[in-house]
Amino acid sequence: ESAALYEELTSARDSERADRLQEGLLSLLAQLNEAASNAGDGSERFASQLAAASRRLTPAMDAEAITVLVGELGRYTESMRQSTAELVARVRDSQAEVALLKSQLNDAHSTALLDPLTRINNRRGFDLAIANLQRSDPGALDAGTLLMADVDHFKRINDSYGHLIGDRVIEAVAQVLVRTTKATDILLRFGGEEFALLLPRTATAGGVAVAEQIRAAVGRVRIVRTGSGEPLGGITISLGVAGAIAGETMSAWIERADRALYRSKQTGRNRVTTWVPSD
Repeated sequence: ESAALYEELTSARDSERADRLQEGLLSLLAQLNEAASNAGDGSERFASQLAAASRRLTPAMDAEAITVLVGELGRYTESMRQSTAELVARVRDSQAEVALLKSQLNDAHSTALLDPLTRINNRRGFDLAIANLQRSDPGALDAGTLLMADVDHFKRINDSYGHLIGDRVIEAVAQVLVRTTKATDILLRFGGEEFALLLPRTATAGGVAVAEQIRAAVGRVRIVRTGSGEPLGGITISLGVAGAIAGETMSAWIERADRALYRSKQTGRNRVTTWVPSD
């Protein structure tokens, strides 16, 4: 329920951010269009003025009339120069605005795909990474392994030490997971204290080895309360491991790994359990 609420709030913030970016872009385009339109109007007017001057210029024209015509042409030219200069200046100024909008867009894109606390994939980012992997390396998942991990007694940690310490625990575990993964692995904060790690082209035995490495590394994490220096004590993590089954959906795969994780919780925590068909 809390994970669903988090996704709903995150989606709402992403939508608001997208609306603001769209408004900024539309405003910029409108300003550039106005400047270009003004320059275009000036260009058409200048062309008309030149044509009229050309028609007035005849061999019978005296020096005084020519002087008047040259003065008019000078004013026409200066007006056109100013109109063009305004467009050039507006385009130049817009470059900075475009750069800012691009930066904001990149930030919005990143925020939409990452968990704000740990900066690893949220479910949306996880699904996108899987889709990209399937396009770039078809078959990578067919030989892969999925790990589900859950911090042991996390509610007790929050109740005993507060949510700020709980956040530090989540961050510390996320850092262990990041250090353990390879570039091709796909990591997800599934919600709350639960994580998922997809290991493409990794057999189940290899997934178990990675899970044990994560479990041991988390066991070495030590967190001390700021101010009092009180140690939090040992942090442990339980993991479930499930190898791929051909043709299976990602939801079914996650469910199998989650059942193996639940078995680890049932049998004492701080352990790795592999899914077997009897589960």
